[in-house]
Amino acid sequence: MAYAGPSKGPGRKALWVRVPPPAPGVLALLALLVPLALAAPADAQRRDFVGRVVSVDAKSLAVKDRRANIVTFVRAAETVVEGTSSWDAIAAGDKVLVRWTLGNASARRVIVLESAAKRAH
Repeated sequence: MAYAGPSKGPGRKALWVRVPPPAPGVLALLALLVPLALAAPADAQRRDFVGRVVSVDAKSLAVKDRRANIVTFVRAAETVVEGTSSWDAIAAGDKVLVRWTLGNASARRVIVLESAAKRAH
């Protein structure tokens, strides 16, 4: 006897239909692009550096962090000094927080956290 196939026909077959996702609307596109437009450019990234002052002069400040990394920051015309009277009052041994701009290592703000003179007492 020869095989004649299934007796009730081929049955149901699964039909797979791939539906493409809907195209992004104007609002969705704006929601993606607005934060990028408002964000600061990558070349103006800002960083903080905390450590003890190793040396200071009229144009630069060298700071050593807790891992013994020494970074020299350049004083800019718009550099703001907090925690002491002026840039000239910063002394070696002071603990400072330097807020600086990545790329040119210019100090935007120098905050004296602990003075070396107060620490000695």
